[in-house]
Amino acid sequence: MRFSNVLRCLAVSTLLSFFAPSANAAPYTFAVDFKAGTDFSFTLDSSPTPDFVNPGIAFGIFDVPTTIGTFSEIYFYSPVIGNGFTILDGNVSFLDTLSQLPFYAGPENAPHFLTGTYAFSNLFGDEIGSLTISAAVPEPSTWAMMILGFLGIGVMTFRRRKRPPAVAA
Repeated sequence: MRFSNVLRCLAVSTLLSFFAPSANAAPYTFAVDFKAGTDFSFTLDSSPTPDFVNPGIAFGIFDVPTTIGTFSEIYFYSPVIGNGFTILDGNVSFLDTLSQLPFYAGPENAPHFLTGTYAFSNLFGDEIGSLTISAAVPEPSTWAMMILGFLGIGVMTFRRRKRPPAVAA
């Protein structure tokens, strides 16, 4: 590949990066699987802005739509409290859990959820289900931009300058 093609490719990608939309926190899907039934799921940003913060203890997110209705409050607890979460449906506690592993990293005012599957138990230590946190599939526009980028790099790489045929003497 010629050096001039590399420079052109870098110039075009730099120019296009100025017009790209700013990145947002990726949406994560939370799937709660109960041993007794009533499974549900909801979506939150991977790095949400909490509606409630108790530094070193917990953070809460309010008005979370789920597959079984909107929960008024969901609180996630630090290892100090037992790595659990509490879901409030109105003023009634729908679910109080504990987990051996943390669901998030970072401070409570700027948490970042960790993907994976976590077994959780009730406050008596009985295992009652699991929580799976997974990254959502990218939007079609993201796939389109990525494919166009690869196509552009391919075109610039394989583009050849036409040269006149060599004349035999």
